Amino acid sequence: MKTKFCLPVIKETIEDVQKAIEQYRSEYDMFEVWVDYICEPNPMIFSLVEDLSTKFGNRLIVVFRRKKGEAIHMSFENRMEIIKRLSQTKTFVDLDIEKQKQDLEEIDKQKIKANIIASFHDFEKTPRTSALVKIIKGMDVFHPAIYKIATFCQSQKKAVSLLHLLLDLKEQKKKCIILGMGKHGTITRIFGSLWGNEMIFAPVDVSQQSAPGQLTKRQLEQIFAIVEEDYAG
Repeated sequence: MKTKFCLPVIKETIEDVQKAIEQYRSEYDMFEVWVDYICEPNPMIFSLVEDLSTKFGNRLIVVFRRKKGEAIHMSFENRMEIIKRLSQTKTFVDLDIEKQKQDLEEIDKQKIKANIIASFHDFEKTPRTSALVKIIKGMDVFHPAIYKIATFCQSQKKAVSLLHLLLDLKEQKKKCIILGMGKHGTITRIFGSLWGNEMIFAPVDVSQQSAPGQLTKRQLEQIFAIVEEDYAG
């Protein structure tokens, strides 16, 4: 079993972003940079993204959204500038199907070749599976490289429903990341990794969580080591 660990990088300065990635570049497979939290001039952010894309290629994910669904600060024009600069590269751009539908439609209109993670987030609940399937069909229009669903699990049953959705998408040969938030959703981060999620978001410590319910890389490694030992036996 090969799990791709992704480090969420939420920093206010370019220097801190660079330091975090450099410090853990050999320990993590992927780096998710939340550019809307960087409090520096946009031209400097553009240059940072281009530089990281050159160095890390498809190990890099650029995210514009903010935690808990807060409004994005960066303008549509500046977001599109970053997306255009990343076109023709292997770097992923995570775009929320609801909050960034305008971005997705503009990419489609201009025929920009972006490596898209089309994502959906619900920080209050896990909708019915039929509703999530409809959302995924809406993502199909934009031909994403990866489909991502992240919802808050109000119960154990909701967590199980997300895992069923993951298995259904894998049968359809869709690359996906299906995750539950909150205490009931934690189990989806373990079994989701075992059953086919493209990557798992794992901070160095809980203070650096980008979503509720995330386990640290160390915690996940310990769990996976036990599972692999059982499989081998």
